Amino acid sequence: MWFVFESEVELVTQSDYGGTRLQYRVGLGIPPKDPRRSQIFNLDIGTGDPVTPGPKKEKTRTTLGEGDISWRVYPIETIIAEKLHPLAKLGSDNSRSKDIFDLAFYLPNASSEILRKAIEKTFTYRGDEIPKSFSAFLESIDRGMLRRGWKAATANIQPTPDFDKAFDTIIARLRSLSI
Repeated sequence: MWFVFESEVELVTQSDYGGTRLQYRVGLGIPPKDPRRSQIFNLDIGTGDPVTPGPKKEKTRTTLGEGDISWRVYPIETIIAEKLHPLAKLGSDNSRSKDIFDLAFYLPNASSEILRKAIEKTFTYRGDEIPKSFSAFLESIDRGMLRRGWKAATANIQPTPDFDKAFDTIIARLRSLSI
């Protein structure tokens, strides 16, 4: 595996939520003559956001070599809360189609009690009101902008999931959790 050196890392301030994005060019094998043609790997580093109930220590098997990589990760309830926030804030003007896939993927494994706490902490920290019912709110928005970005957001997922089915799954799961 190779990556461009730190001098070529792009530091970008995250506009809405603070933090920094480190952008690397990465790949396997011999680096290409023009690194701009290689895969981009973004590492987003947020600071200050509440993590509910707190980071979890996880281990991942390495794909090259032996052993595990240990790291601390967000619990899925915090990930969900942070993806629900732009949906609630932007409504029909939201273009974050990848969040729809992620929500449909993560919601079935979320604890309703922990998710409620994560939503409350995330929205309070960001200074926004929590919808009385996420499922009712999502049913009311125009899905057009999200639908337009779906193909690009799910291009590497096979078989390609259906946008409306994923969106309706989110609504149904939020309703079943009474969120």
